[in-house]
Amino acid sequence: MKTSLLLLVLVCGSTTLSAQGELRTLVELSTANYPELRAKGFELEAARRQVQYERSALMPTLDGSYQLIYSTNNNITGMFLPNLVLPISGPPVLENSFDMVFGSAASLLMNWTPFTFGKRSSRIQSARPQPRARAAGASADAFRAPGAVYRSLPKLLGGGS
Repeated sequence: MKTSLLLLVLVCGSTTLSAQGELRTLVELSTANYPELRAKGFELEAARRQVQYERSALMPTLDGSYQLIYSTNNNITGMFLPNLVLPISGPPVLENSFDMVFGSAASLLMNWTPFTFGKRSSRIQSARPQPRARAAGASADAFRAPGAVYRSLPKLLGGGS
């Protein structure tokens, strides 16, 4: 019933400019809030940031770590954080002790790789075209989005499949 009423209104040509304006507003609003377009925008921003990240690989990094442990004396010799703090070593404990003690360790690790034998420049070169490709995909989806809205109108109005 609603579909035939909509068809009758369209065929008779009694659509007004205000209805067309509302339709444009609906399409603009739905295109602005289309989740896929927003996701494409985030992917474009991520591709731009990836180029910046690859360029920053030339700069040295300084990583800091601190750890604190409260355990029995049996466990102090095995305390470590991977990659930042070297394991604490010491002589093995001959007898089991259930006395609780504190242990701590701190470290600073400076990492700099001035020579990568082309690895850094190849990563930068491979990251450079990504923003342009993502922007092209985003603009293509922005071009297709109003069509998707128009195709979904019959479903929204309660008719058609």
